[in-house]
Amino acid sequence: MKPSPLYMRVRDSLLREISAGRAGGEQKLPTESELMHAHDVSRATVRKALDLLRHEGLIERYPRRGTFVASRPETTVWTASSLDDVLQLGAETVPEWFEWKPAQSPAAAGRLGVPSTHELHRLRSIRCRAGAPIYFLEAFVASEIGRQLTRDDLKVRMLLDVIEQKLGIPIPRGVEEISAEVADRRMAQRLQVAPGAPLLVLEVVYFGVDGQPVEFAKAWYRADRFRRRHQLAREWVPKRAARNEAPGGLEAEVL
Repeated sequence: MKPSPLYMRVRDSLLREISAGRAGGEQKLPTESELMHAHDVSRATVRKALDLLRHEGLIERYPRRGTFVASRPETTVWTASSLDDVLQLGAETVPEWFEWKPAQSPAAAGRLGVPSTHELHRLRSIRCRAGAPIYFLEAFVASEIGRQLTRDDLKVRMLLDVIEQKLGIPIPRGVEEISAEVADRRMAQRLQVAPGAPLLVLEVVYFGVDGQPVEFAKAWYRADRFRRRHQLAREWVPKRAARNEAPGGLEAEVL
């Protein structure tokens, strides 16, 4: 697996501090010189890492004053229009707890297109931001993939990213379903909400280039701290040219 660039390692280290709440809202971050010494990197590397965090809206930089953690609203609003966006959104959270082990799940096996008795590998994780849980994740892959991955692979990087980068399996598309639930006692404990609190549930099947399912993931999000914004666009066609064309591009289902 190709190692991450130095500036990404610095960025990820600072992001973990911010997400874990150790660098609270409007708290001043170390100076560039202090970061250079702490991470044994050049000033250019530190500046590139800070520029990434500033572009993501996580920090603010002021001449002569320094760099501060940006004040953020209580509700997390994420914009997703591609699988790359999904990976980036996941990278903005850190795992408070995670588990990686073999498991069986007939329901997940069905979503992966394998027999119900087929052994899978299951990832479970509580993902946090600014010290508070945002969602609980449960993701499955077939054992042929799971046996090639370790806990260390998944401590920081998202499962989808590790599959692509370590195993060289490209994942060009996914199908997502969104529903709603209320928190039972166990999920309430995981997400630090009251039993019966509203949750948004996202289920995604990721597919390889051959069209076969590679990963099935299900995530329970706190509705009070999460909103998902999707980019919707279409190519405008003059009414006369489109007169005999069937509508397409957007699909919705009411259950």
